[in-house]
Amino acid sequence: MPLFIAYLKWSEENPSILQKTIEVPSYEEIKDDNMNQGADLAFSQDILDETKKYTIQNLLTEMMVKSSDQAMVALRDEIDE
Repeated sequence: MPLFIAYLKWSEENPSILQKTIEVPSYEEIKDDNMNQGADLAFSQDILDETKKYTIQNLLTEMMVKSSDQAMVALRDEIDE
């Protein structure tokens, strides 16, 4: 939820950010990385196509509605700290 709120705040200052397209990491890449770190992510059944680019708005929807870990990782990696 904090990541979602951060993007909404960021979009207040820069509305076009929601239309920016980014790539998502592969399902296997995040799964392997998180296993190595001992993280316990609830991987969703809907796997995003890592060969496609998605808008930030679409990824926010995937993250919130479908609990997409791929979307969450892509958004986390993209956000300006």
